[in-house]
Amino acid sequence: MRYNHKITDFFRLESFIQNQNNTLLSIRNRSLVGAGVRLKLVSEDNAKLYFGNAYMYEIEIQKDTEEQFNNHRNSSYLSATYAFPKTRLDFTGTVYFQPLYRYIANHRVLSQLKAEMPLTGHLSISALYNYSYSSFSTTTESDRSSNLKLGLTFSL
Repeated sequence: MRYNHKITDFFRLESFIQNQNNTLLSIRNRSLVGAGVRLKLVSEDNAKLYFGNAYMYEIEIQKDTEEQFNNHRNSSYLSATYAFPKTRLDFTGTVYFQPLYRYIANHRVLSQLKAEMPLTGHLSISALYNYSYSSFSTTTESDRSSNLKLGLTFSL
């Protein structure tokens, strides 16, 4: 769940709560909560560019060892969107950098690319590609993960 509150055309406040797992990276459960700022760097008819920076607290439980980590991280991101008006295709790309405050070499890089096109007023088709890299994998040889998801999005 994410929420952002527009203060001005340039400046927004945002907060988030998230829960996830990733067995490829040996994560049984990761819970996140955070808050920060979001700046709109570019605002054109069909293109937007945002920079965000937030404090994030995470609780992560490893799949194999059941070891639990409680971390304070920074979460910075750059997000670009482009809307193709003729096809109504929306394309969004976001890159996150999430280091520990106490040790920046312990970090995560996440990249997400999403394409979405409405079929009706309430139904869209989408493709989502995620790539993740972590510099701190302690239990597996693989510290990278990628996946592609195709789906339908319903909106009210």
